[in-house]
Amino acid sequence: IPPLRIFNNKFPKSQFIVMWRDGRDIMVSFYYYFCFHMASHSTWTGRKAIKRLPFNDYDNIYDNLPIFIEFVFDNPIIPNFSWSSFVQFWSGMEGVLHVRYENLRNDTVNEIKRIVLELTGREIREELAMEIANEFSFFRQAQPVNAEDRRSAFVRKGQIGEWRDYFSERARKTFDHYGGNELILLGYERDHLWANLRER
Repeated sequence: IPPLRIFNNKFPKSQFIVMWRDGRDIMVSFYYYFCFHMASHSTWTGRKAIKRLPFNDYDNIYDNLPIFIEFVFDNPIIPNFSWSSFVQFWSGMEGVLHVRYENLRNDTVNEIKRIVLELTGREIREELAMEIANEFSFFRQAQPVNAEDRRSAFVRKGQIGEWRDYFSERARKTFDHYGGNELILLGYERDHLWANLRER
């Protein structure tokens, strides 16, 4: 990372880029990373953390997720902060470029153009934005060989709204308890009613 003064000279408009994503999708993604990726690319910290979640069947994400959500909010190990505390700290902070993951996936070219304009004060050509989008597309980053590789891959699916396939009623209520206010703060929900929907 370059010294901050160099960074400020190159990007005078913003000092930091903060990427927002629906915390519920993050929980699903983090479950795969925590329980599968770290298990196959284990570090001492990772092994120690996984031992604190002795699920009988790690593939049973639907039933395990409520316990996992509670665990990562109460025991922020990797990283050492929770999603809700991250939102509380960075949301609304000045001098920060806020980027939504969902916008970057759904309207990549225009979002790249907006980011460059915000960072540099200069517009870039549509063709260059498209070239950047294609070069660093999610599809190109996620190329597992088989289903097992996909499960433990660092870059997996990146789907928007995938949480709906994994959240039971209990998982909804658990996440809402820890991060429901932050979902509303970021505009992912208007209220807490989503947590009371019946499970699939």
